[in-house]
Amino acid sequence: MGAPPIRIDLLANLSGVTFDEASPHTIRVMIAGEVLPVIGLAALRQNKQATKRRKDRDDLRHIPVGPVSPPASSLPSKRRST
Repeated sequence: MGAPPIRIDLLANLSGVTFDEASPHTIRVMIAGEVLPVIGLAALRQNKQATKRRKDRDDLRHIPVGPVSPPASSLPSKRRST
């Protein structure tokens, strides 16, 4: 969706990480008036490492390792209380 350098990739599946692994660590972000779940950084790093594409290896240099603050536009995720 969109055109480089401003583009959003919508993926149905990922290499290197399962839905069950990635889902608990998503954040919700408002984009164009819609609240969308966005993959967390740890799962994104796993995916980039698994694809072994040159572009993904380059992207890894720019993805922070460890905890980071969510962007100001992110919304709290809906989590079930147990």
